[in-house]
Amino acid sequence: MRAIVVATGMGVAADPLAGGRAIEMLPVADRPLVQHVLELLVEHGITEFDFILHHLPEQFEAFLGDGRRWGATFRWHLAQDPERPYARMAALAWDDKADPVLLVHADTLPTLPVPGWAEPPAGSAVTVWCEAVDGDASGAAWSGWAWLTPAMAAALPARLTRAELGDWLLAQTAVDGQRTMVPRCGRVKDAAALLQVQRWLLRGELPPFTVRARQDREGVWFGRQVSVAPDARLVAPLYLGDRVRIGRAAVIGPDAVVCGESVVDAQSTVAASLVLPGSYVGELLELEDAIVDRGRLINTRLGAVVTLTDAFILGSLDVGGPGPWLARLAARALAAAGLLLSWPVVLVTALWFGLRGSLLTEEVVRLPAPAGRGSWRTYRLRVFGGAAGWSSPAGPWQRLCTRVLPGLWHVLCGRLHLIGLPPRTPSEIAALPDDWQSLYLGSRAGLLTEAEARGESPEPGSELQYLAEAVTAAHRNPGYSARVCGRYLLALCGRR
Repeated sequence: MRAIVVATGMGVAADPLAGGRAIEMLPVADRPLVQHVLELLVEHGITEFDFILHHLPEQFEAFLGDGRRWGATFRWHLAQDPERPYARMAALAWDDKADPVLLVHADTLPTLPVPGWAEPPAGSAVTVWCEAVDGDASGAAWSGWAWLTPAMAAALPARLTRAELGDWLLAQTAVDGQRTMVPRCGRVKDAAALLQVQRWLLRGELPPFTVRARQDREGVWFGRQVSVAPDARLVAPLYLGDRVRIGRAAVIGPDAVVCGESVVDAQSTVAASLVLPGSYVGELLELEDAIVDRGRLINTRLGAVVTLTDAFILGSLDVGGPGPWLARLAARALAAAGLLLSWPVVLVTALWFGLRGSLLTEEVVRLPAPAGRGSWRTYRLRVFGGAAGWSSPAGPWQRLCTRVLPGLWHVLCGRLHLIGLPPRTPSEIAALPDDWQSLYLGSRAGLLTEAEARGESPEPGSELQYLAEAVTAAHRNPGYSARVCGRYLLALCGRR
């Protein structure tokens, strides 16, 4: 059987909830939303998946892989308009004689009739799961899940929004279909909805979706290597992820989730809240109806978002192990050696551009950076070649003299990496589209991107440049940086 999974990565009011994540990649208890959906479908015999993506597609591909982990086949499709992603369905291959296909939205966990929901309908063109809505003329709203015949799937109107498609599908049920009402529909469209879906899942109110981690006692689930102080109090239901540490006299729960690699320090309380991976919650704090994403606090009752700079209150934990630290140390050592060997070239280049009036200084933002512009830290960067000198197209040798060698000083100081996104000023970042800006602020700046190391120069602001930066941002491991540096050295030697 086949499923079409719509995962555009963007909620109705998701920003700043996602914080550099696709909405469907946000955790609900022990797994991301998309994994809850995927594993349920695989368990019921669906092995062929078409994912329709838009925002941060590299996150889905990196996390889910090619499907072999679940014994399934994955195909990836990119929608141009996240509000109207169904246009991609017309381009898929359809077989009118095949079994019905399941259309689902990965940001939604509806309660489904158990058993029976996974059985394709017989003799109907469409089966729609609906949620009761007071005040609506039809009394129902589409949940985002439906069984369709291949002919119906191929004939879906392309330019409809999700709500408009729901109305169209409900109208089709009056002709040749059926609708099934569900008690509740857990759609994550903002921070408050994420906490509501989390509460339902922890309390077992979203069948057939469940928490699958190890259960310590009724309503208390643990990941691996969890450390809880003897006098800490755990109030069910709750979930503690891998390598979580709970300090003395802390109170966790009810309806709380502390994701992996996080710490809740002494005498703090976390109730009806979500602590995202790698976060530190300081001492004597009380969190309720809140989401903590490292240094950011989202209060769903007040609808407020606060970025804290005091790491003793809320902060980020370095969960990368010794690998990234050793890679930074190696990069700085290479930068120091490069400066010692190349300082005459850098000096001559600076004098050349200085005499021509093309040696400028810009204030660029240090990455990674929080979403709020007022919290951005900047540093001075020498630009060889005028205002467009850093981002203008250039050959490998010109990049070496005007960007790489002068930028080694910033690598030595820890402001830049060898491989990363191009440094940008605050005004340049503010001018980026929202999804591009979110990607950029969560990444790291460097001397080269992979596309530039290959000798490619995407037009500034183009979709190709965004895709090139998305590829570079998605790969931060030392091995990737070493491969890109190797490609650049080959380009200097005239080889591709």
